[in-house]
Amino acid sequence: MYCRSWGKICLLMAMLFCFVSLTNVASAKKEDEKKVILYVPQDDRPISSDQTADVIRSLGYTVEMPPKGLLGDRNRNGRPEELNRWLVENGGKNKVAVVSSDALTYGSLVTSRKHHIPKDMLLRRVKNIGRLHEIHPEMPVYVFSSVMRTPRDGASSGTEEPEYYVEYGKTISTYTKIDNADTSGLDESYQVALREGVPEAALDDWFGRRKTNLEVSRNLIDLVKKGNIEYMAMGKDDNAKFSLTQSESDKLESYARSISLNKNKFQTLTGLDEIGLLVLTRVVNDLDNYHPYIYVKYAPGYGGATVPSYSGEPIDKTIEDEIIATGSIKTYDLKKADLVLMVNTNRSGWTYDANTPVNTLQLRYNTLDFVNDIQEMVDNGYHVSIGDIAFANGADNALMNLLQKRDLLDKLYGYAGWNTATNSTGFALSMGIVGNRISEEKRDRLLLTRYLDDWVYQANIRQNINSYINLLPGKGDYLTIGDNKLPHAEEYGTKLMRDFAAANLSLFAKAIDVSITMPWDRIFEANINLERGKYDDTVLKKYLKGY
Repeated sequence: MYCRSWGKICLLMAMLFCFVSLTNVASAKKEDEKKVILYVPQDDRPISSDQTADVIRSLGYTVEMPPKGLLGDRNRNGRPEELNRWLVENGGKNKVAVVSSDALTYGSLVTSRKHHIPKDMLLRRVKNIGRLHEIHPEMPVYVFSSVMRTPRDGASSGTEEPEYYVEYGKTISTYTKIDNADTSGLDESYQVALREGVPEAALDDWFGRRKTNLEVSRNLIDLVKKGNIEYMAMGKDDNAKFSLTQSESDKLESYARSISLNKNKFQTLTGLDEIGLLVLTRVVNDLDNYHPYIYVKYAPGYGGATVPSYSGEPIDKTIEDEIIATGSIKTYDLKKADLVLMVNTNRSGWTYDANTPVNTLQLRYNTLDFVNDIQEMVDNGYHVSIGDIAFANGADNALMNLLQKRDLLDKLYGYAGWNTATNSTGFALSMGIVGNRISEEKRDRLLLTRYLDDWVYQANIRQNINSYINLLPGKGDYLTIGDNKLPHAEEYGTKLMRDFAAANLSLFAKAIDVSITMPWDRIFEANINLERGKYDDTVLKKYLKGY
């Protein structure tokens, strides 16, 4: 009888042990499940949407985006109400929302610069952003936004400003700088002449929109104070010193501090297109309780004191803010570094355009020393990411060629050399932070996309495609290719991309599969495809006869 009872007790204990073990396993599995991130980019550009989301997806997170038809592009406004409805319908307990307020308020980044939307409608849309947290109280909402830019002239606006900016942009930019600077020593007649050089209707439109957008931004900051928004980053591009962009940014920063919001809740950042990825990186770092130490090292010369094109502050200040934005920590102790961000600057402190004749394979004064520093870091086991900012709008050919010769391209944890300097440092920082925690195969795929886009396309292929389409009959140019020339531009570009990749990126097997499309109907952006079967050169062969 005693033995039988003891046997029952043992059986019950075994069953209890199994139950507890299974419960712990189930609990651990639940904790290990990655939250779904709902991501609303500022528009449907590849770099803003898919390329950004792919970096975070490489960590194992599901990043869901709304249907592309709801997002804006260069010519089509997005659908703010439908984007908000998508967030409401798809939000939930185990999700996080990272949203562009430009998309949810104006329709897109481009629309924010030239809209005529009534202010009361804009403020209602801001309230809709605030209601997301009320509808889904367990879903944190992170927001990134923009301060309206001030391009230096019409050419720099890329047709993304009102039509009058093409003719009067330079005068408007100069006038607004003077208007915000100390003008006591300037001839008043010069200021009057500038103002009279622009139609009054254009100035009224320009200043009126800025005033409205500034009020929208203050209302968004209020939502951070109320707790409806977990964190907000506000970016600014084309923000030269004394520009209205800089002035408005300062006002918003002061307003946020006046209501006791610190940088862990609200930041203004120099740069814009990279901020979606910076905020997404902050989210996954928060979720995983990962706060890496970042060591920053510059190429010899001006280094961190460099004030790049399209920026109004030293790059070192920008990078410090970007590190804070990701929830990371800057360190001056190399031994503590989880990531070393190497920044390629010119010794002179100037930045040039990547598609100019200056960007050759000829080593400049500090290129060899910079690559030697990279080599040393890699050889000593440090995880290195490169922010390539010696040139705007593309990679440094001399740097990339030497990295390739040293077999360092696949040893990096991140790289970026696209568009503005701040775009590149922000993207390289986030990519390197993520690169620390993913497999070599996933890291190589992210690196290859950047090499193909920033080095192959932007710095080398882009102008060749422009020359080619100018030889084709009919309408279509760099800024608007047109339906007739677009397929030829894409096919010719794909051929050039594959030829360049075969000669320079043989380390990466997928490079030979590359094909490109130009979803914004202009040569400046390309969508990089790395899957077979997306390229047919039939039309190209027809047009290349005798080229």
